[in-house]
Amino acid sequence: MRLSISKVKDVLILMVLTGLTQIRLINTEFTVKCISGVDSGFEQKTTWSDNCARMCRSPCNSTFETLNSCTNGIEYTSCGSDSTCIQNQGCVCDSPVYISGSLENAFIRSITCSNTSVIVLLNKCVLNLYGFKLANVFIGQPTVVSESEYSSNPPNATCYGTTTYKNGPTYRLAYRFGESNWCNTIREQNSTILTFKNAIQGISGGSTSSVDRSTRLFAPFQCSYYRTFYESVGTVLPSCGNGTTLVNGTCV
Repeated sequence: MRLSISKVKDVLILMVLTGLTQIRLINTEFTVKCISGVDSGFEQKTTWSDNCARMCRSPCNSTFETLNSCTNGIEYTSCGSDSTCIQNQGCVCDSPVYISGSLENAFIRSITCSNTSVIVLLNKCVLNLYGFKLANVFIGQPTVVSESEYSSNPPNATCYGTTTYKNGPTYRLAYRFGESNWCNTIREQNSTILTFKNAIQGISGGSTSSVDRSTRLFAPFQCSYYRTFYESVGTVLPSCGNGTTLVNGTCV
């Protein structure tokens, strides 16, 4: 796997913020409201236990929900090693965020391939440090998506992710190979092996006609299977000839 972050025609400046203080009330719960106008369509209102061990999600415009009457079910959470439980805020990423080892390992918690799907878990705190929010990260295609391509033909909603706190603040991106939109996944095959190729991508910031201040994330990955195993699970896929590829359900 190869991961790259590039700053085009500009200098990437990381700001270190300090001063977060942990305040805890006993036997209480609190709700974190949506921030109006920010990343519309990606926000959710959350209600937390006082120790950030449980959380309930609800739409931004929904009525108040308690942990004892959570419509969508309780999520058992952990702030992990990169964040702190802050009253009235939930699991808040530490500042500064310390990165040890490779940048690739810092961003990517795990990539899990099954015979029908891929689940990608990304470190929310590290992504936020580099300016990437949930609305900026997606599974797109095995080659770099340009800003013009992103603007004119944005990824399908299923190619974006959700935020989870089961093992620290995490962006979870998942999709199934047999869905009508494959997030531009490329399928290659020969007589014995099926290989699915795609990439984790991100675009944040903006640009003008003369200066591009956007920050890019690109991390390609692939999943390979023996064809006999894949076909034995009953997944129906178009049949392409050897040496051909399947792009969003079409042999090319």
